[in-house]
Amino acid sequence: MTIELDKRRNELHVLNVKAWEGDFTYETVSKLDSSLKKNSTFIKKVKSISNESSLSILKDIQTLSIEKYLSEVLTSLTEALSKVSKSDDILAAMEIVSALHQRFTSQFSPMILVNIMTAMSNPGPTQVMDEKEETARISRQKNLSKLTMEFYLIGIFTNLKMCSKDTIPDEILVKYGKSASEPIILVVLKDLLNYKIKLGNTLVIVQSFLKRFHHIIYDSNNELLQFEVRNVLQRILEENQIELENVTKLFEMFKSTSEFVSSILDIPLPNELQQHDQDKEEEEPTNTVVEVVKSKSMNEDDLNGVWEDVKEKNFYTVIPLVGELIEAHPNTDEESRSSQSRDGERIQAFLQKMENINSYELDQLVVEFNRSQLYQNRLNFKNILFFVEMIKFKMIPTHIIFHKIRKLTLNITSTNNIDILSVFYEHVGRFLLNDPDYKDLMREMIEMLRETLKRPNLKINDKLAINNLLLIVEPPTTKVKSLQTKPELSPKLQFIQRLIRVELNNTSLPLVVNLLKKIHMKQEKECCDTILDCFAHPELINYDNIPALAAVLEAYFSKYKKIVVYTVDTTIENIIRGLELNDYRMNRVRMAQVKFVAEMYNHRVINFKLINDLLYRILCFGHPNNQPLPDNWDVEIDLPDNYFRIQLCCLLLNNLKSIFIDTPNTRVYPPLSVMTLYKR
Repeated sequence: MTIELDKRRNELHVLNVKAWEGDFTYETVSKLDSSLKKNSTFIKKVKSISNESSLSILKDIQTLSIEKYLSEVLTSLTEALSKVSKSDDILAAMEIVSALHQRFTSQFSPMILVNIMTAMSNPGPTQVMDEKEETARISRQKNLSKLTMEFYLIGIFTNLKMCSKDTIPDEILVKYGKSASEPIILVVLKDLLNYKIKLGNTLVIVQSFLKRFHHIIYDSNNELLQFEVRNVLQRILEENQIELENVTKLFEMFKSTSEFVSSILDIPLPNELQQHDQDKEEEEPTNTVVEVVKSKSMNEDDLNGVWEDVKEKNFYTVIPLVGELIEAHPNTDEESRSSQSRDGERIQAFLQKMENINSYELDQLVVEFNRSQLYQNRLNFKNILFFVEMIKFKMIPTHIIFHKIRKLTLNITSTNNIDILSVFYEHVGRFLLNDPDYKDLMREMIEMLRETLKRPNLKINDKLAINNLLLIVEPPTTKVKSLQTKPELSPKLQFIQRLIRVELNNTSLPLVVNLLKKIHMKQEKECCDTILDCFAHPELINYDNIPALAAVLEAYFSKYKKIVVYTVDTTIENIIRGLELNDYRMNRVRMAQVKFVAEMYNHRVINFKLINDLLYRILCFGHPNNQPLPDNWDVEIDLPDNYFRIQLCCLLLNNLKSIFIDTPNTRVYPPLSVMTLYKR
């Protein structure tokens, strides 16, 4: 869906830019209809834009003479655009506005931009709005901000400078006049997101905007957005996110203190806090995902042998809504009709055979049908796989699952039972054996299978198949695996480890820091060693929580220099060790280490000299005379066609918020200019 939409965006952009340059005009019929009745009907049509009505509107644009009524069309169209929210309707709006732009260009596009800016503008400081008006304003801004981005991407308009000053209302001209030459989407977002952010009303706009354009804004390979605009957009959204996080932390601190004081003094909570809790409960059903099995954390230590990795665990425990699945995997009407047609033909053929049939032929038909099900058609095994998948989603009652396994085990010599049982054990055996809800019963099934293996009437192939089943669910412990036992930690050390590696994030950061500061580092050596181990292995925490880990390290910077020095030295040594090994299996670990270094710099734990030295070391390590020359195939750890070192450098630079260089004239540089500075 996203790839097809981006492709269509590119196609429309090419046509719309050509229309601005005068090289393309929307194709119309030779004789346009100028009747008042049909043009009035068209004005009414564009008051409501939807995917269903788009074809009719596009046909009218081809056949009607709209010039005389263009101002009425613009008014109706703006009203319709403010109500467009669904993905299909947004695509329809893009097609309709592009068609009008390609036909009327300068008569239409500047005016629709002015209308959209007016409809999206925030109320003045003295203007008072009631709750209903405020809700309508937020909904209107949410819809129009997405459409503004779409129209900017497809080349309908670029900035406010393209509009004549006479057509721009005074309040818009005063507010945006100085930003007239900036890309219009940047001007709009700055205004919308900075309006009373502490009230939280802009959250809906940010969420909706990012949900639709995240891949365009944060994917540097996407060519729909210019590099400069993408960088500014990222900065605007990040600043908004940082301010939001700060306000959220403040609110959570106030809320927790209020709840504590309320319980002690027996005073009810303020209405605002109670209302916040009610709103949170009401929002839960509309979340984009539904947790079927409550996951304790995203850490791989919690997999307990049930899942292969965190990704698989999330697939079976965090379920998207039906609407999202339909949107992500649309099925065309033609495919549905052809599928229904094939099923109908099979049913019709079977019913024709059932007519006028005697008892012998009926028995024969049943035998043939069963044989085709077992040997010719793979439908049975598809059903088994479907049944197995439903077990993983915990949709099948426990007694039904183990009744099937027990029956198959007791009658294992019957036709196909060993094959069906193999599917069970291969796809869901480890899940049943390790999940707390099923493991006791599954252990009984395995013991029953071992007893079955002792039967004297089993063929050698059946015995081999049963042995394979047992190996699937209980693979033998290798010597290497037995040596990889984790050291047993005391409950306190386990708590510290979980606190940093699992529970730490931007929200819980103040609480984690306060808890860790209660540990006496000099007296409790084991606790100190555990904290050092957590800092030295940033790859073991969630990648998105690495900035929070650096923030915790910053809290130790002034009081415990030993922890900071050890962490920095160990991280740099691990990065250099990664350069020596050059093992692609460690790429994720190496990226986490480099990001941690960048975040340590952002939190002023290390200085720029260390960053500069590390960049030089990454680029030049292992090359003769520290000079990475083109076509240098002699250096096996950094071949000319391997760009991972460049990726590490880019990752390091992109994660630096700003660069402070201590010189006689201290200056602040953007991160991507650092290599230019180095060349000087």
